[in-house]
Amino acid sequence: DKVIGLNPAIAIGQHTISPNSRSTVGSITEVIDYLRILFARAGRMHCPKCGQAIDPQSAYQVSRHLCALPAGTHIQLLAPLNRYGRLSAADLLEQTRAGGFDRLRIDGKIRPLDKVESLPEAGGDKIEVLVGEFTHPRTADKNHTFQNQMLAAVESAFELGKGIIYILLGDEELRLSVENVCPACNLTLSKLEPRLLNPNTIFGMCLECNGLGHKLQVDPDLIITKPHRSLMDDASEFRMIGNLRKSTSTYWINYIQGIADYYGADLEMPWNQLPEGFRRTLIYGTEGEKIQFEFGAESDSGSFNISRNRELDGAIHHINRLYRQTKSESSRRYYRQFMRRTPCPQCNGERLNKEARFITLSNTRFPEITGKSIGELLDWVRSLRTKLDARQMAIGGELITEVEERLGFICKVGLHYLTLDRPGPTLSGGEAQRIRLASQIGTALTLSLI
Repeated sequence: DKVIGLNPAIAIGQHTISPNSRSTVGSITEVIDYLRILFARAGRMHCPKCGQAIDPQSAYQVSRHLCALPAGTHIQLLAPLNRYGRLSAADLLEQTRAGGFDRLRIDGKIRPLDKVESLPEAGGDKIEVLVGEFTHPRTADKNHTFQNQMLAAVESAFELGKGIIYILLGDEELRLSVENVCPACNLTLSKLEPRLLNPNTIFGMCLECNGLGHKLQVDPDLIITKPHRSLMDDASEFRMIGNLRKSTSTYWINYIQGIADYYGADLEMPWNQLPEGFRRTLIYGTEGEKIQFEFGAESDSGSFNISRNRELDGAIHHINRLYRQTKSESSRRYYRQFMRRTPCPQCNGERLNKEARFITLSNTRFPEITGKSIGELLDWVRSLRTKLDARQMAIGGELITEVEERLGFICKVGLHYLTLDRPGPTLSGGEAQRIRLASQIGTALTLSLI
């Protein structure tokens, strides 16, 4: 007639999503974790300076590709001698002779070593040594001697070039690296790993905003809220420069008056009618310029005048300083009223550092997919099956299937309009419950009621 004590297969709580601003739709559903692995295993890094794709190659891979070239192809292997610019010209010549090499490429021209009396004091791509020169035989696939010679030459070139080699195939020149190094900019990048795509780790976060994607910045419009009023009254709510008539600090009133006298400003006049120089100094400071001004002060021994010739800090500087230094939460709330949350100028709100922002899969950057709606992202993931090559599909086929299923569940509960980077605290109660429901269904849990 009845069953007692049987737990439900899925229980969705009424409590809200975590208030942590780092919690997003992607992290709650765990979809972002699969996408990070997919990009790390099948994606490509790009140099943040020049945008060139970074494809690290092992010596074996390079030699195998060279051995597969058409018969008769002329191959020249070169290695940069002074990649880090630490050797002098004399040391370069001595190193080249000691290594038994007989030709150098200087400023793009190959010259015999015995005709080179001196080298230009330059490093990087200016001076390369010719490590090996080959003409591809007709039976390279069966010629083990040629294959072994090619592998040895490539390994030697990588060793001399500190991980970089240049390959000349007739008029074509290839620049290859055994590491995550941009051959054009000589910039070494981090190893491509899932943690590099996580803004909540030191490896992937933008250091300017600590991976939040935004910064609290003082807004001048929030400092001066009533520009038609004077500083003696309530033009500003910031107590250091506003409501001076009610201020109990004689020193601070005289200090502001001294600056006003320097610029010829009348503190009784409305803010928007004061001289531009005075207004800018009060908000931004003198920006490196020293000004000479005098003001009166009082102490227990009497009144006296103070003369200053110095740079001045503006209200923005003082608000930022006091906000960082105070340990009182009420004081922090007070200073926050003069701040706005703005996108980080370093990462443009993408939360990742420069290296991670330029990792792509199918010509799409990782931050771009987190900004797509769930419905658009599902279409993009499905399109990968026709856009990725065989190697990429062998690596990421199962990951693509898993991401498809999880995104499909989210769409079925009616949340196709959300994006993966949508902060968890901004979700409504119904959205939060449906997100949990989709996450639970996506785990494909079975045999839990036995």
